[in-house]
Amino acid sequence: MAEHSQAPSPRDNPAVRHELSDANVRGIMLFGLWLALVALVIHVAVWVLYRYLERPALPSPAARRPEIVRPAPGKPQLQVEPQSELAQLRAHEQHILESYGWVDREKGIVRVPIQRAMEMIARDALPAANKLRTHPARAEKKDKEAEPSK
Repeated sequence: MAEHSQAPSPRDNPAVRHELSDANVRGIMLFGLWLALVALVIHVAVWVLYRYLERPALPSPAARRPEIVRPAPGKPQLQVEPQSELAQLRAHEQHILESYGWVDREKGIVRVPIQRAMEMIARDALPAANKLRTHPARAEKKDKEAEPSK
């Protein structure tokens, strides 16, 4: 009875072992080292870039020449009474819309009042409409002639 016959446990079972080809430990370590090296290079490059961009800019060639003196900018021209200035602008534009005048005297271009311009366009651009307005009897006759015969 000195011998005990126990069934082998899964830990002692020689047929049950871990897979040696699951993970390439050397490859993982090399990848981690490569990743850390690349991160370090990127950080150094960004640091150098920031240091370069922090430097004061060199003055332009025009600013380096002492003989060129630029005048100081003037004070801003603010509107004192914007409502009245807008009213004056609108009155001026309305005057232009309602009056005759030269746009370009050399080329013979004139400005006519807007109402007159609309009348001229209506008269010249719509000859058919003018015929209908001036001769209503003719328009009725043409409509009858255009109807299909039954």
